[in-house]
Amino acid sequence: MTANTLVGTSSSQTANLDLAPFFSGVALDVTPQLSEGGQIILHIHPTVSNVTSKTLNVTANGVANSLPLAYSEVREADTVVKAMSGQLIVIGGLMQLDKTTRTTRCPAWATSRWSATCSAASRRP
Repeated sequence: MTANTLVGTSSSQTANLDLAPFFSGVALDVTPQLSEGGQIILHIHPTVSNVTSKTLNVTANGVANSLPLAYSEVREADTVVKAMSGQLIVIGGLMQLDKTTRTTRCPAWATSRWSATCSAASRRP
């Protein structure tokens, strides 16, 4: 939403931002039903979401603006399960493996050529 204001011979633009909350985490929606045969029917909908921030650089009318944006990554599944009373139901999936590599070294040694091969350490958590 943008508002324009005209004062004298110059105009200015102000931006009104509408902010909305984002859910980040794990949500589990379960809808149970009982059948005539004594079975339990479960509609299971697990959701895993992760919200991170990104910056959008925009130039309009020669004016550069930097806008913070929310980036939402959502993984979800939808399952219907039938079970008898007392049976165990295990929910799987929606797993994610993140790999990061970090290299560290002593600042005093970092300037010499041979120190990079002798003292560099890599760690994979």
